[in-house]
Amino acid sequence: MYEDKLRQKRLESTPLRSTIGRKVNIEVVIGNERASNVTTILTITCPTTKQQIGREAETLNGLSSQKITYSWNTGGLKEGTYVIRAELEKVPEETNLDDNVRQIEILLQR
Repeated sequence: MYEDKLRQKRLESTPLRSTIGRKVNIEVVIGNERASNVTTILTITCPTTKQQIGREAETLNGLSSQKITYSWNTGGLKEGTYVIRAELEKVPEETNLDDNVRQIEILLQR
């Protein structure tokens, strides 16, 4: 049984406060604590706008981590706080899913 073998280690944004129209980098670090390779789907969304920022299959070598960076285009958005959500899909035999989802908030200003 694999209880906590695939997880998100970190979700960050550069910056956490930005000007509308600028691109915001969303950085996710995912880790594989299994000895064998594993493939999962990583999805980055903005639930506030119902926008999908990125979605792709990620294959991690055993006992490794990987940093994935997406660029979020904030053009056309209004001032306010936006939630960014990163989610890893469950892999076979994974039982602890609590660390497969992370959220941050980004403040957009004029």
